Amino acid sequence: MRSDELLERTRRAAFIGDENAYSAYTNQVLFDEMNDRLRSVFSDAIISARSGYWLTTVVFAGNVTYGSFRIPSRAAVGGLESVEYYLNGEYYHLRELSPREVAKWEVTSSSTATGLPVGYWLDGEKVNLVRAPQSGVTIRLRYYLRPSLLVTSQSSTTFVSGSDGVIRGRVDFVDNANKKVTVNTLPFDQSLSTPAAITTGAIVDLVRPTGWHMPTIVSAAATIVGNEITLSGTSLGALNADEFNQAVRVNDYVRVADQTDWPALPSDFHRMLADATAANILREMDLTSKAETISTVASADFARFAQSIQPRVKSEPRSIRLRPYWSRR
Repeated sequence: MRSDELLERTRRAAFIGDENAYSAYTNQVLFDEMNDRLRSVFSDAIISARSGYWLTTVVFAGNVTYGSFRIPSRAAVGGLESVEYYLNGEYYHLRELSPREVAKWEVTSSSTATGLPVGYWLDGEKVNLVRAPQSGVTIRLRYYLRPSLLVTSQSSTTFVSGSDGVIRGRVDFVDNANKKVTVNTLPFDQSLSTPAAITTGAIVDLVRPTGWHMPTIVSAAATIVGNEITLSGTSLGALNADEFNQAVRVNDYVRVADQTDWPALPSDFHRMLADATAANILREMDLTSKAETISTVASADFARFAQSIQPRVKSEPRSIRLRPYWSRR
């Protein structure tokens, strides 16, 4: 469901009609409730499954003068899946070092110990490499992307509550070689008090309107000429033309970063999000009986959802591997 359809479904489930009938529950209030449910309840289940959903990457160029990189601000709970370095066509996994191991290297924020990294340690929202990467080495952080905020839909020509009845930001042409897309019309930044079309310098996502509805390009800088948008930034990493073609397709959508028309869930479970939101609203209205009824349905759907996302390939059981002896110390 698009965000406008989710609003309608939530209002029906909570028996609250439109904004005129229940002024306390504006569209923005409902979006806030949905986003809270999505970022709290669903995040735990999806990240715990470790099946690759919501997983994305960012690539940094190595710099011999320092070995620290900030964890992307959009990482769910500021966590990482892995830290790797790239050299000569291969990625190498790095392990987290203990304080005692780090001390052996006498690493500081301006360490002069450079070469191939042997591990990393975390300091708040920073990843500190041991050693600072030598020239030619790139660093890849893999992390779970916090789902984008649901906002007023720009992908429906039907005027309904929460939608202005136009389509904006649809990708009509992809120039893989130059990492450029042409859209039917520029999308709006819905966070503005008066939404307006994006301009050069905007940070944008490329959002897939099917599947899990996740951004395929995250937080890219946009250079805009007419309806052509050239993308750049660390989120693109070292994507070549073929890889860019896999990430961006015609009929994807350009959206301001951290904004979306679709919840980051398969369409099968969009109603579950609407029901979970409606149940919370009914509790606030002290309609306990109705809240419990819809919560029962939503809970059953959530259990089915949590079960279905792990493992992904049903014929292949997860293998259990012993850790190498050197990592058990």
